[in-house]
Amino acid sequence: MTILDHHGRGTIADPAELVISSVQPDRDHALLTVTGPLNVGATAELAQRVEGLLVAGARYLVVDLSQAHGVRPGVLRLLTTTSQRLMASRGWLKLSGAGPTLLAELDEASLSDLFTLYQAATGQGGHDDTRSAYPAPHQVA
Repeated sequence: MTILDHHGRGTIADPAELVISSVQPDRDHALLTVTGPLNVGATAELAQRVEGLLVAGARYLVVDLSQAHGVRPGVLRLLTTTSQRLMASRGWLKLSGAGPTLLAELDEASLSDLFTLYQAATGQGGHDDTRSAYPAPHQVA
């Protein structure tokens, strides 16, 4: 599989190796892409990356898990906590590519976590203030 690193160079990812990449095109927006196994040890690395984006000012975070596998309950707690923090700052967390492994782990999640993750996956939680950063095109009446 070929993926692009944060410098735009093509790399070959080992499916057994965790690769976390992030892009923050402006202060408020960020994309976090996870490839490979999200096992117990990977949770701490993912938490550090998420914290770095939040400290850098990201309020709108898209997490792409389409190439991740082996999602652990710690990752679910991290996503839930991150979503709650972002909603408190009038931002949001959106999940992309939540596959069967993540869905299976949701069976073990608490009801509160399920609601938070549902809101993140469907974009129905928090406040959507993206219009301030990306104004709507001019409409002709």
